Amino acid sequence: MIKKVSAKKILDSFGNWTVESRVELKDGTVARASVPSGVSVSGFEAKTVSADKAVKNIQKPINKALQGLNPCNQATIDKTLIELDGTFDKSKLGANSMLSVSLALCRAAARASDVPLYEYINKELGIRNLKLEIPELMVLLFEGGKHGSGKLAAQEFMAIADDVGHGLKLYETVRSHLKKMGASISVGLEGGFTPDIEDKEAVEILNYILNGNPLALDIAYDSCVNKNLNYQYFIGECNTTSIEDPFGSDDWESWVEFTRGWGSQVLVVADDLVATNPERLEKAIELRAANAVIIKPNQIGTLTETLAVVKMAKNAGWKVIVSHRADETNDSFIADLAVGVGADYVKFGGFSRGERLAKYNRLLEIQRELK
Repeated sequence: MIKKVSAKKILDSFGNWTVESRVELKDGTVARASVPSGVSVSGFEAKTVSADKAVKNIQKPINKALQGLNPCNQATIDKTLIELDGTFDKSKLGANSMLSVSLALCRAAARASDVPLYEYINKELGIRNLKLEIPELMVLLFEGGKHGSGKLAAQEFMAIADDVGHGLKLYETVRSHLKKMGASISVGLEGGFTPDIEDKEAVEILNYILNGNPLALDIAYDSCVNKNLNYQYFIGECNTTSIEDPFGSDDWESWVEFTRGWGSQVLVVADDLVATNPERLEKAIELRAANAVIIKPNQIGTLTETLAVVKMAKNAGWKVIVSHRADETNDSFIADLAVGVGADYVKFGGFSRGERLAKYNRLLEIQRELK
């Protein structure tokens, strides 16, 4: 049973305050979880509160409401949090308060049950006969938009990798090439390189030096400066197999038309369009506005709701991509989440910056356990 829930402020990767929850069970089990925040934030995400308020919310009303509950009943825990908040967008308690507690209790329950976290999450998801394996990686190589410092308009230029070793090799190949060019090897918010080149050149460079390795783009259209990118060129000439957020989050017509035309050739990935929100995902599935979805737990606020969105996407035949955020912490929960839900891909950034490597290192650890 839950004995105590507490919290403290910590710094995220951008030097901003965020919250870390600590839960203690009556059997002595202790677990912690911290939550990130985003730079490109969808208007459909659950709301957050300040780190100071989050700490107070966790240590007072949330602690009181959860004491004595069974930590192994994740649905009951998250329902209690949702009812305690009482708003449609988590604006009273804050999605950051709620999620840090939700994840910490899941981690505590897994430890108390003496099973790996990814196995415990798999049980909570309730999909039988799901083979636990490491997802493919979308490795961040070039970073632009709000995340970069150069001319790149699109937010992320990624390569598809089979595993961590393959992804690291691709990343090192790009770094070596930039050095030979005399270009900058400085990195952006998520560990991708930020050379002073334009989008077309970036994709052509990657296509050439990576010998046609499949590429993935995140346009982040709502915050993209150049909204006239030639997607047909990227798909037809540069082996781009995934395009995320190619249109605005309210431009349903363009999403539907694009998916109808290109969905059989590429992944049309919805992030800002859906924002890990079941109502938005239901509409996107009904309209066939995409065929893949980004999963970010802090966009919705509890683990149970996150798992419900994953399940909905899988039932519709969509690809599932579990993703980090721009302002991250060293918490590696999403690595276990990705394996536990059978995600098709993960987005953990570049092979630089400790908060990104924490996720990759956890994947390596899980890979060893699964073997």
